[in-house]
Amino acid sequence: MDLIGYYLLFAFSTSLTACYVWFWPLLQKAMAQGVKNALTKAPILGIVIYILVTAIIAPVIVLPILVPKMGENFARGLERELLKSD
Repeated sequence: MDLIGYYLLFAFSTSLTACYVWFWPLLQKAMAQGVKNALTKAPILGIVIYILVTAIIAPVIVLPILVPKMGENFARGLERELLKSD
């Protein structure tokens, strides 16, 4: 594998981890609370977009995954945005 292949592996594994750790549980929480926004109306599209965007910014996202304090701040900010209604 060349360098680009390794970076793509890193980027998509990071984005899938971020989706599994933060985005999916918060999306489930928003749907359970009855929040009506674009992400709860089309969750699959939201997940695909989240994975693609986090794959692009993977070097920035890897820090909150590895540093617990940064992860808590990231999760709090993501929760605040996901739980907003339209």
